[in-house]
Amino acid sequence: MKTCLVAGGSGFIGSWLCKDLLKKGYRVICADNNITGHKSNISNILSNSNFSYIEQDVSQPMKISEHVDYVFHLASPASPVHYQKYPVETLLANSLGTLNLLNLAKENRKRRLTGAMSIPTGHGRATTKEKDSRKHWYQAFQASHGLLSGYSTLTGHT
Repeated sequence: MKTCLVAGGSGFIGSWLCKDLLKKGYRVICADNNITGHKSNISNILSNSNFSYIEQDVSQPMKISEHVDYVFHLASPASPVHYQKYPVETLLANSLGTLNLLNLAKENRKRRLTGAMSIPTGHGRATTKEKDSRKHWYQAFQASHGLLSGYSTLTGHT
């Protein structure tokens, strides 16, 4: 049975991914620090023998002792409300978090890291607070993209 790590697995999208992967026959490790996710999103799968949950911030080194076949990076505040409230955490999840998950993927000899990011949009005139929020998102995106490009160059993986 193949094992998937879903970083941000107790968030809205992450919890759905965890449930879908379990239905498809994968073992799932969910890692989340729950600043925007909720353990209640995964309460109906906590007792599944092919599911394990660890409270983990991706900006800290990942402590996963078992082999991981797939790594999904969904661990970042993903709404304007959240990245206004947690601008530093957003940057850390998309910089150190991305690096930590890339290192975990490399340790497990995986060539791909799958991630998702929301895209800030606005309607009409944006307030200063909304513009600042988009700036936080864009900085997080740039950090993540830069790490992926640099890592790809160093390892020869795309």
